[in-house]
Amino acid sequence: MEETLMATKTIKTKFQMRNDTAAKWAAANPVLLIGEIGFENDTNKFKFGDGATAWKDLLYAGTDAEEIQA
Repeated sequence: MEETLMATKTIKTKFQMRNDTAAKWAAANPVLLIGEIGFENDTNKFKFGDGATAWKDLLYAGTDAEEIQA
């Protein structure tokens, strides 16, 4: 059996999600790209974009409606 070796390269980089306050997200009401993450830096809540739905109509990720209201 022939073994295939792949080269390994380390790339140092930073990853930053789009972020703003809840009020500024609501005012701008953008449509996030599919899989794009929008983070509210004053509430610590976030949403995932689907490429079609405006910010105000996206559900928050990672929790249910009752927990968000609490």
